[in-house]
Amino acid sequence: MTIQDIEAAPSPRPIRIGVIGAGRRGQGNFLPALMCLCGEFPVAWVHSRTRERLRDVASCWDVAPAERLDDETLAGVEAVAISVPIDQNIPVLKSLEPHASRLTIVIDTPVTQSVRDTLTCAKLLAKFKQVVVTEDYMNFPEFELARRAADGGLIGSVSHIQLNGLGYRYHGLALLRSFADFAPVRSTRRRSLGGAATAIDYRLRGGLSGTVIGPYRRDSGDFRVEGASGAVVGSPGGLPPDVARDALTHVIQFNRPDGMLASVSVEADTFSHEIPLPEISTLMGLPFADKSEINLRRSWGLIQVFRSLREDNLNRRYGFRNALYDSMMSRAADKLPLLFDPTTYAGTSAFELMVA
Repeated sequence: MTIQDIEAAPSPRPIRIGVIGAGRRGQGNFLPALMCLCGEFPVAWVHSRTRERLRDVASCWDVAPAERLDDETLAGVEAVAISVPIDQNIPVLKSLEPHASRLTIVIDTPVTQSVRDTLTCAKLLAKFKQVVVTEDYMNFPEFELARRAADGGLIGSVSHIQLNGLGYRYHGLALLRSFADFAPVRSTRRRSLGGAATAIDYRLRGGLSGTVIGPYRRDSGDFRVEGASGAVVGSPGGLPPDVARDALTHVIQFNRPDGMLASVSVEADTFSHEIPLPEISTLMGLPFADKSEINLRRSWGLIQVFRSLREDNLNRRYGFRNALYDSMMSRAADKLPLLFDPTTYAGTSAFELMVA
């Protein structure tokens, strides 16, 4: 193929998306992320059960309001992004079910909170053309950079990951598993560290282990990815002084030249890499209230999620069954002192057998 052929090739046709849900998450993350991708994924309409909110949000974002999810409304889109209260996910999915064979679903986490609803959702979601889950946390730029550093050979084969105050429940578990191609959990152990502090130890099939230390502290926590020949560490709020540092410990830098996050980077003799974040400045100019850095990184993560509608990236491999699994497993690990899944030795998991 010549350069002329590449230049003459038509651009992919935009995927028209309808947004169901106009609450805090819809206004603060879904719509901002999609506006950054408006050429690829134009928003055809937004729907809310609250008519007054629908009118205000549609006007603010200059998108069409959809008062009903009828056949005519759904016929105008190829994908639907769902961000509603958890107890509304099943009713919404059922309303979309007649169009399942041609619709792509982008659904927020957690999808469900009970075993019964998990089984119902798994059966419903399996009917749709494609399902993408908005697990944006594992897509935060610092974690994407840590995965690239590991894949680039900076620290050797990853053996252990510690999330200190950063891994909230299913988000933390999804992040741990993203370093092991989403291998299932073989065992968990819950430990008390005194006061309100706890630690949950996870061991995955294949040998990777992880520790999630709570309580969750948003951006004041830190993480450490250990490998056979070094480690990568980072903290959005700055590393505490007691974090071990030596020649084999590489620190992820959060670069804020004008006070706004512009990139994340890691520098070493054998591996240097930077992820520029131009979308952050675009997000800053959009009409939503929460411009905190953590919320901007959420929207940046969501941009990567929506890109998986076209690209075979991390989220394409994650899938809704992994999201349901992480929600159930993290809740069980938080309640039980010990948990063991022997079916992982047979190449599966108890959850996979349950939803098969």
